[in-house]
Amino acid sequence: MQNRNPLAVFLSFLTAWIFQLGTLSISATAQTVVLYTSIDAPLAKPIVERFERETGITVRLVTDGEATKTAGLAKRLLAEKDRPRADVYWNNEIFHTLSLAREDCFTPLPKAIVDSRPAGYRDSNSMWVATGLRARVIVVSSREKDQAIVSQISTLESLGLPHLKGKIAMSNPAFGTASGHMASLYMLWGEEKFTRVLQSWRENDIKLLGGNSVVVDQVAAGSIVVGLTDNDDVASGLSQGKPVAAVIPDQLENQSGTLLIPATVSLVKSGPNPIEAEKLATFLASPEVERELLEAKFFACSIHEIDSTSPAASPHTMPAIRTISVDWNEASIQMKHAVELALRILQDRK
Repeated sequence: MQNRNPLAVFLSFLTAWIFQLGTLSISATAQTVVLYTSIDAPLAKPIVERFERETGITVRLVTDGEATKTAGLAKRLLAEKDRPRADVYWNNEIFHTLSLAREDCFTPLPKAIVDSRPAGYRDSNSMWVATGLRARVIVVSSREKDQAIVSQISTLESLGLPHLKGKIAMSNPAFGTASGHMASLYMLWGEEKFTRVLQSWRENDIKLLGGNSVVVDQVAAGSIVVGLTDNDDVASGLSQGKPVAAVIPDQLENQSGTLLIPATVSLVKSGPNPIEAEKLATFLASPEVERELLEAKFFACSIHEIDSTSPAASPHTMPAIRTISVDWNEASIQMKHAVELALRILQDRK
């Protein structure tokens, strides 16, 4: 057996040690953060990519499917509560955020983020902050042949007009902004009126579809003429040249107004990358990101332009909007019951 040169052995050992040290160093300095978001992927990705370029932090982006929008990620966060995989939750609505906050899924945001919010758009325990607001609207056909039908549409109750039978739709209220909308209407109207109005929709053979964008697509395709959706879905349809228009419901002085829904940013409790998470949350809650989503017509108006208790908004991209004054937290508590009742009525279940 040939003896090895002691110097050669030492140099070989030293080379291996330096390589291993370098590998560990790279691993230790790699920065990653995991973002769960129900913001539409085509809008979220460019914003996330800009954050990556500006900070050098890699973002693992996890989005929600249209058919289970918001509810899917909310369930996932709750299921992972004891061993969280996400660091930041960027939600396109507030109601599921409030439910998760009550389940102790979040940790307080930095004081600077919270203090930058107007009153009414920040959590008293710093578990979430709001960013921009989307509006619930009625999407109608803009085809000339349909104008005699849609000209009478100005309120949510008008969806029960007999001439609309077989021509209306909404997304399934078990998911997305439709859930919070049902809860808010349940609180606003009370159970008796809520039941009566939804029964009139059911008698008009309302279709429950797999998402707000699907409602717009079906109006554009001529399968229906009128539907409940969000302002951004109509804006997206218009940008594609689809024959649709938005009606903001219940806007007369003696009417209740429509629902404005804030997006939210939260830090996941015990997330694996807390330092990077704070940086990402600060970025997503910034006025620059809100402005970008306003310009993309995802948001209808800025939280900095209206008082959360005011009956009227001064929006960025739409005409002045009369809004429902709703206790978001109470609506989130009532949401399960309101959604179950809505499904029983709209699906004619006993």
